Amino acid sequence: MRVLHIIPYLIKGGAERLCLDMVRCMGKHKNIEVRLAVLNDNNEFKAEYSDVEYVILNDSIVPSVFGEWQVDVKSLDKLITDFNPDIIHSHLFEADFLAHYKANPKITYFTHFHDNMHQLKNFAWKDVLSKKRLTELYEKQFMIKQYKKVNNHFIAISEHTDEYLRKVLPESLKKNIHFLSNAIDTSLFMNDRVRIPEGLLRLINIASFVEKKNHKFLVDVAVELKQRAIAFELTLIGDGALKNDVREYAKKNGCAEQIKFLGNLDNVNKLLAEADIYVHSATYEPFGLVLVEAMAAGLPVVCLDGGGNRDIIEQGKNGYILKEQNSKLFADDILKIYASKQLYANMSTYARISVKKYDINNYTDKLIELYNHAVKN
Repeated sequence: MRVLHIIPYLIKGGAERLCLDMVRCMGKHKNIEVRLAVLNDNNEFKAEYSDVEYVILNDSIVPSVFGEWQVDVKSLDKLITDFNPDIIHSHLFEADFLAHYKANPKITYFTHFHDNMHQLKNFAWKDVLSKKRLTELYEKQFMIKQYKKVNNHFIAISEHTDEYLRKVLPESLKKNIHFLSNAIDTSLFMNDRVRIPEGLLRLINIASFVEKKNHKFLVDVAVELKQRAIAFELTLIGDGALKNDVREYAKKNGCAEQIKFLGNLDNVNKLLAEADIYVHSATYEPFGLVLVEAMAAGLPVVCLDGGGNRDIIEQGKNGYILKEQNSKLFADDILKIYASKQLYANMSTYARISVKKYDINNYTDKLIELYNHAVKN
């Protein structure tokens, strides 16, 4: 079986990491020939995934509601002709749009919903006032038509995303929705550290500095911990447009000394192994691969309810999930874990156990089963 994965870019993110892990793992299967195509050479994973080869497609599609579309798909056309894939598996909307522009009934397609693609949202009357939403509705109309032309399957990464898909897709396509939780290479994050919560409290967060990741809330939590005279350190890993804004917010609130901004890093395994608790402030989270990575390293998690992460957190067993954005309650849960050596040990142990179901090897086997079933039908 020949499988072509397409993704827009390889910036630091859960969708990109999962795609690379899938390609790497599939490449080990004797009966699978796999290729990866990206739409540009923005690769922030070169050091970690130097063994994963990919083709750069300099193709683009600019749709127009009233004018002529600007289309260049020559590179993809050539790749499909040369590779002759049985499966085209696309990640994120830009890649999905490109993959389906010339929908080929001889190929089976998989559309991977790493989040709730806002382009597929249902129409609301307020949309008539938004040019962006009108454009997205036009794109949705085109994509639904293309989905129906082929044997198209849809992967939902969480129950939250599965519910969204069943709302936005027409009835005829819903039979091809598959719920398949995300996965990681757990072996990269597992460690033998026996955790004893004492001394400096080490908190860690890994996320891009964008609005939905809600980093300022973590600063508010830091303020709360400082007011309680807790000796702590909060490490923030990632980059993004709002990084300086969050840094200034930390200075303004007197927490600059307690918060470290480390930027993007190639390997976070060591820092996770040295931390005590993973804290996550995202207000919207399609799944939360980084939570799984942290738990594989033995970290209990304290997070806000972002939707998809409800599938991962088992309340009081591997962490706490809060529906209310309240820094005092968030700090309470952090200290509840850290103050009890027995609770911490139980959560750390169970965190490692609970992530085994998210291992990339099991995941890839399930995905290949889906491929085989889809191709036969």
